[in-house]
Order: sequence, then structure tokens, then C-alpha cells
Amino acid sequence: MCVVNNYFEPACTMHRRWPLPSWEVTKKRSKQPRLTAFGAWLAQHRGDTSREAISIRLSALQTPLGGSTLAQYESGAVWAPDAAVLWGLSHIYGVTLLETVTLLRLNRKYPDAASAADLLRHASEVQPAPTLRGADATVAARLVELRAQVEKREARLRAVQDVADELIEILAAPEGAATRTRTRKGSRGHRKTS
Repeated sequence: MCVVNNYFEPACTMHRRWPLPSWEVTKKRSKQPRLTAFGAWLAQHRGDTSREAISIRLSALQTPLGGSTLAQYESGAVWAPDAAVLWGLSHIYGVTLLETVTLLRLNRKYPDAASAADLLRHASEVQPAPTLRGADATVAARLVELRAQVEKREARLRAVQDVADELIEILAAPEGAATRTRTRKGSRGHRKTS
């Protein structure tokens, strides 16, 4: 045992020679195939919009994702995408989450497919469209509930934004403009100029 920085360590770690062998330095990467059809489908739906603009819109949905990471998604390098990112991209691109997840699942099953049309052709040749049963039906029902909650929250946010806009207009009005005031009895409607 050797004492290094007031810690007891085995002598072999203290006297190790550099550089380390390559098997100690490099991480093993999995040999998963690229999801090129899914990535191409994402890029097609993004269109002319920049990756940074999509990243900003995802951040507004509380799903931060950098432009370079989105490029990895579009190149097919991400084998297991984050569920929140899939939801956010589906929301931004105007497609259903079910369609997005189905294409991802099909591309993982058929990694040699070149496009989304090839994936859908493979799926229709092999098996009929799946029906939702059991746990899948429960998940689908929960997604519908969550979508309704999100729509209610968005409606409330729009109402709050409208009130904030009205307050800003009132505060920005010039001093000589007519404003609504209350009379002594509390009735509304009398206009008074300041």
C-alpha cells in the first residue's frame, strides 16, 4: 500500500504508466442501426424551419432540446427518444403522438426502411392495424384526458394573457384620455376626464 494524497491506495494504481490502454479509455458503443426513415420523417415535417426555432418552441413546452440533439434525432442516431420530446415534436409538427410512436416502433422493427412510406407498406403487408386493448387502451384513454387538461390550461393562459393585455393598454393610456370610474354609490358607466 502507498499513501497518495493522504489516502491508502494499491501500489499498482499509483505507478500506472500513461497513456492508458485503449480498452480502458474508450466506452463501448452499442451497434444499433440508425433509424433513418424516422429521422427523415422528422426532417420532412420540420421543413424550412430552423432547428433552433424548433428548440425554442420545445423549450416553451417545457421540453428543452438543443438544435444539435434535434439533428441527431433527424439523422436517426437516437435509438430510444425521450417521450416528452416525441410529444413536443408531435405537437409542433401537428401530427398525433400515436402516429409518431408508431413510425418509431416500425422503424425499430424494420431498420432497413428508407422512408416512412416503406415503413407503412411493411406494416400493412405483415399485420393488420393493431387495435387498442388492455393496457394500451388505458394509456390511450389517459392521453385523451391529459390532452383535455392541456387544452383547459391553454384556454386559461389565453384568458390571463387577454387580461394582462387590457391592463397594459390601461396603463399605457395617456393621462388626458377618458377612463371609466365609479360614482359614490359604486355604479359603473360614468365617464370622467382627468
